[in-house]
Amino acid sequence: MDRVRFLSKIVLAVSVSLALALTCSCSSDSDPEPTYFYSAYGIKNCSAVSTIISDLPTNPSFEDIRTTWSKIRQYGDFLESQGGMSEAEARKLLTERDVSPETINNFAEDLKRRNNSLIAYQPKPGSAASYLPYCILMAYAERE
Repeated sequence: MDRVRFLSKIVLAVSVSLALALTCSCSSDSDPEPTYFYSAYGIKNCSAVSTIISDLPTNPSFEDIRTTWSKIRQYGDFLESQGGMSEAEARKLLTERDVSPETINNFAEDLKRRNNSLIAYQPKPGSAASYLPYCILMAYAERE
């Protein structure tokens, strides 16, 4: 009988330990870093896109930005897209695309505040991207 009590106490101790381990490991994942979908287009008709952007309200909503991006894509050529990006990865990618630090910071702030963001930028003269036939490049990101 003592052996049965001893084994049941061990089983109970192991069960409690497993429950605690699972609880602790799950709690660290309760607030994972958000990921974003990123897409970029090259724009040849800047006057049409300028008109679309000028129609945005002063403080655009998530849907305002998403709708504007849908309209802009009609005037552009797809350049690239990527999903599952962290904020740090998005910042690095935009830095590699010659986007100014100030523009990247504004882009990131919009992502945090509104969960999507839209930017227009021009590559630095002399960079590979500056030889593209576009008057401007546009990028959009949305929280996944």
